[in-house]
Amino acid sequence: MAQGLDDARGYVASEFIRWVLSQPVQDRIARSGRALPARTQSIPAFEGTSNDPRRRILADALSNGRLQPLLPRFGEVDRAINRHFLRLIDPEREIGVRAILDQLKNDPSIRRAFPPDATKVGKR
Repeated sequence: MAQGLDDARGYVASEFIRWVLSQPVQDRIARSGRALPARTQSIPAFEGTSNDPRRRILADALSNGRLQPLLPRFGEVDRAINRHFLRLIDPEREIGVRAILDQLKNDPSIRRAFPPDATKVGKR
């Protein structure tokens, strides 16, 4: 399973991954409201942690996301996006998607990854 692990440790690592990805554990993670579950079957448990309809919107949007980095600054961009979108599910804040997208557009990390002149057709 994992390079550099002997058979016993590889078995333990494999069992841990099976356990943490199991439905009961993912439901528990989702109910905590502190993280999205890795299993789509556990999304209802995540949504049930709050009456805030933005949780469903977030879950729907993320269910169509890609996991692999597609650009060199992926980590930097990912952190910027998470920082901004976490405010969307904060029940203490009233902020809309449009406001977050406007803020993201001007975030320094986003601007470094996507320079304004690189978005013009024909530019590389």
